Amino acid sequence: MSMQECIQMMDKLVTKEEQKLCVNSPGFMKRHEEIMNECNRQLLHDLMLEQREGV
Repeated sequence: MSMQECIQMMDKLVTKEEQKLCVNSPGFMKRHEEIMNECNRQLLHDLMLEQREGV
C-alpha cells in the first residue's frame, strides 16, 4: 500500500467514524463540553493539591 492509499484509507475511516458519532451535533458538543469541564475541574483540583503539598 502506498502512502497516498494509506492516507485516503485513513481519511475514509475518520469520516465514517465522525458520521457514526455525529461529531459537531448539538448532543455531541454538549457531551464534549461536559467532559472538558470535568477535566478542567480535576486539573484545577490537582494543581491546588500540588500547591498545598509544596507549602
